[in-house]
Amino acid sequence: MKKYFELLTDRFLLMITAIIMILLAWLFWSSSGQSIFFEIFILIAITLLVAENVHLRLRIKTLKQNNNSN
Repeated sequence: MKKYFELLTDRFLLMITAIIMILLAWLFWSSSGQSIFFEIFILIAITLLVAENVHLRLRIKTLKQNNNSN
């Protein structure tokens, strides 16, 4: 019963957090207008590309180390 209560509490807090984030996102987009959409999209794209590049460099490094040890 306690585990079920913890699960319900966790889901409730997750829903409250999601609603707050939705309200903050709506407030941001409604106050900034349409012109900021392109800048936000470009910022997200560049951030994702940098993160993927770092991930791939680390993956290549570990693969090279594994090949050298064999």
